[in-house]
Amino acid sequence: LQSIICKRKYELLKLDDLIKARFVEMFGNPLDKSKANMYFVECVEFNPKKSEVKDLMCETVSFVPMECVGADGSFKIKEDGLVKDYYKGYTYFKNGDVLLAKITPCFENGKVAIAENCTNGIGFGTTEFHVSRPIPGVSNSQWIKYMLKNEHVHELATINMTGSAGQKRIQTPFFEKLKVYLPPIELQNQFADFVSQIDKSKATVQK
Repeated sequence: LQSIICKRKYELLKLDDLIKARFVEMFGNPLDKSKANMYFVECVEFNPKKSEVKDLMCETVSFVPMECVGADGSFKIKEDGLVKDYYKGYTYFKNGDVLLAKITPCFENGKVAIAENCTNGIGFGTTEFHVSRPIPGVSNSQWIKYMLKNEHVHELATINMTGSAGQKRIQTPFFEKLKVYLPPIELQNQFADFVSQIDKSKATVQK
């Protein structure tokens, strides 16, 4: 039984590798200077303002600490509470937003996930998240997630982390200067469909 479990876990890792390979096959290196056509912060709504929910203080929402985002891209909800419980000290996001851990070692470990199933579509989490929201007709969540997980982007970001040892972070100015290749939304949607099919396979393996 243990041998079978190990093989299933290995299969899940290979399915993740398949998605990354498909990203490269479809889009190449997102930092390729001959193709890069947009600054990353123009492709998404970066770190949306929590003032969007300032009039919803008594609305029930979900809370997601760092440990609920996995290096495998998994996303879990720890608990529910009211907007007013989290408004001051936490990071705001919505379903479909991409959460990126910005502090060491979580960033280096590749903690990137898409928020989903949040109560009333709204979530709050640690201030150590950067939030990237897709812009309709411009970008989608899956492209954003795997662009951030791309080895070229990850390596460049790691080099540009700032702060003291053990407390290094990837800061907002890095993303403001990051120029990437933004593929047509139709291609992004094709990639998202591929990820959806792989996710179904992963769910079967996990079960």
